[in-house]
Amino acid sequence: MKQKLTTCLIALTSAVGALLLFSRSVYALDCAVLPSEICSKAEDSEAIFALLNFFLTILVALVGIVAIGMFIWAGVLYASGDANSNRVAQAKTIMTNTTVGIIAFGLMYLALNWLIPGGIFN
Repeated sequence: MKQKLTTCLIALTSAVGALLLFSRSVYALDCAVLPSEICSKAEDSEAIFALLNFFLTILVALVGIVAIGMFIWAGVLYASGDANSNRVAQAKTIMTNTTVGIIAFGLMYLALNWLIPGGIFN
């Protein structure tokens, strides 16, 4: 039984290898997902910076939305934790962690602005 299984695995591996040997590379015809400014810079050496700028812009929006959501959640916990000191402490911890996260993200954003040629703020 073990020898039969080994033979089947070797045959399957050989068949997949043979299929991969005769396969061709496939490339995208157009740039459907990314903005045209990134696709037009694909020939230059600046495409990676444009792509990084694109993703950082999306990341800034997502971090802002999550931070606002966390502050709202912490406010709800703080307002509803009248006699429950654990809820108030949890709300204060969430507010502190969110503030530290926003400051850390801001420092990262400024560091990337300094590193990327031309900056992010363009």
